[in-house]
Amino acid sequence: MAYEFLMSAANPSSPVDLAREPPFTLGGIEVRPSSREVIASGGPYVLEPRVMQVLVALARQRGDVVSRDDLMSACWGGRTVGGNAIDRCIAAIRTLSRTHGGYAVTTVARVGYRLEAAAPTFDSAIASVPPPLPSKPSIAVMPFANLSGDPEQEAFADGMVEEIARALSRFKSIFVIGGASGLAFKGKAATPREVGRILGVRYVLEGSVRRAADRIRIAVKLIDASDGAQMWADRFEDGVGDVFALQDRVALSAAGIIEPAVQTLETRRAMQRPTDNVGSYELWLRANNLTDAHRRAEVFESLALLNRALALDPRFAMAASSAAWCHSFIRVCGWSDDPDADRRQGLELAQRALRLGGDDPDVLSNTAMALWQLGQGLTPSVAMMDRAIALNPGSSNCWYLSAVLRLIASEPETAVEHILMSIRLDPLSPGVSARLFPLGGARFLQRRFEDAVAHLTEAGRVIETAAIFAVLAASCGHLGRISQARAALERYQTVSKIPVSEMSRMFRNADHRQLFLAGLALAEGQTILPCP
Repeated sequence: MAYEFLMSAANPSSPVDLAREPPFTLGGIEVRPSSREVIASGGPYVLEPRVMQVLVALARQRGDVVSRDDLMSACWGGRTVGGNAIDRCIAAIRTLSRTHGGYAVTTVARVGYRLEAAAPTFDSAIASVPPPLPSKPSIAVMPFANLSGDPEQEAFADGMVEEIARALSRFKSIFVIGGASGLAFKGKAATPREVGRILGVRYVLEGSVRRAADRIRIAVKLIDASDGAQMWADRFEDGVGDVFALQDRVALSAAGIIEPAVQTLETRRAMQRPTDNVGSYELWLRANNLTDAHRRAEVFESLALLNRALALDPRFAMAASSAAWCHSFIRVCGWSDDPDADRRQGLELAQRALRLGGDDPDVLSNTAMALWQLGQGLTPSVAMMDRAIALNPGSSNCWYLSAVLRLIASEPETAVEHILMSIRLDPLSPGVSARLFPLGGARFLQRRFEDAVAHLTEAGRVIETAAIFAVLAASCGHLGRISQARAALERYQTVSKIPVSEMSRMFRNADHRQLFLAGLALAEGQTILPCP
């Protein structure tokens, strides 16, 4: 979980000097250590000095566990104090959290405490207060309890949550929070009302999964988050071979309750499952998980899995679109031993994906990115991405990929708008930090270099995309942070063989290309390179 800190993680036992600690935010709460103020709704509130010290000591570890001994060293100068002194401070911090949200303090048995942001913010444009309810019915799918008695079935239960959320998001009349954000509440005692407030939804879907032998049973209930009332409950059971039909039935029933106006025909068309071959589907899921970090070894392994998936089911459009993206990414990063072969195979897979699943928004968005990276032109890819969003405006991933293309098209304002929508639809996903690349790139084009560095640095912690480090180096160059710029250039060289100056071609606008090259020149102590 990422926080909006101005500080770096410190030694957990380092003394906390409130006068020297910078302000920071947790969710929608602003913390000012020097004045001991917490700015929240109805605030400001002034904390006792020791309570504020404990809060800062926890916060500056950026989600890592802090032991009781380290808290004593940081806040009491190493003096031995009664255990109730720490307990009292933790209780005061938790009381403020229960009243105003923004963060939670969890106890790690026999170890210490961890501070976790409940709704991280990455940009001033993202609301620092609980989001308003959308104008249409809204729902979040919570973690499903695994009742199988087998810990290995946890992943299956989580996968059901992701798939049901994905299925529901295809209804244009329903606002759906991404499944990964729901899973962020796993193991936490959050009430439906708290979930509704944090995520900005009217309804919460809860459930359980029991898988035994060749049968699956799913029990679900729909909760009105405003008052905790149960609106509907049902149970579904089928064979493992009909898992996709089972997911469809759950999503259809939930949608029928919260939005009666959805037409049956539109529902069935929107709920097209990606493949009837479970083995192929599971290979595709594994491949998708590998590509998240954009690292060379994982991308090649993902492509191998996708080839196996397509061998089992040659008509699996999503696998074809994902494989096309892999070939295009391998080529654009300079990792290919045969760029022409990768381009040829990528184009062939992209055309197959469109032929088999041209009405699937996820197929369209993957293929749009692949075709652009394969040199087929930006304008057709943008049009394809717009169609994907029109088909499924509830897809966080479609909005994210659209933001990337809008950044490449030198449309920073639209890129910001689209990435903020992506984060709004799936705010608690572990992949949120990765989505900050187009936001950082857009801030760079807007000459907001400080914001660009913050967002690109955060994105670079979780994914290794050459463009991130290239734009980060240029941003640091404009700010005169030469050592940080050179560190970014070193990271760039570890992930791409292409000369960094050639990355200027990613921007359509000549002025934006020159802005990028000027930043690189400043970073390297060179004269400004001519615009290609």
